Amino acid sequence: MNVELFKTTAKKYLEIDNEINKYKNLIKLKREQKEKLKIYLLQFMGQNKMKDLKTPDGKLKYTITKVKKPLNKIIINKTLKEYFLNDEKAEELTTLLYNKRENIEKIDLKRTIKKN
Repeated sequence: MNVELFKTTAKKYLEIDNEINKYKNLIKLKREQKEKLKIYLLQFMGQNKMKDLKTPDGKLKYTITKVKKPLNKIIINKTLKEYFLNDEKAEELTTLLYNKRENIEKIDLKRTIKKN
């Protein structure tokens, strides 16, 4: 690959990256606005025991979903201590589990922007 092609490719990459960042900022603003509206709608629907709201293209449903918290080192260690009734053994097994996790390398191109 020649140097000129590399330079033009990098320039095009940066132009696209700038455009993406502009849209990301707009999307972030819209998500914040949407979240505020969602909070109001959920409060209103909850207080008025509304299960759904019909819209021209479907409906908004008031749903309650139960999910499990993700496992973390503290929860694993606490549970193992309860199970084994042995703090030392629980610490050892927790450390072993965390050390046995596979590391994955990802290659990517990251951009840094100078701050004025």
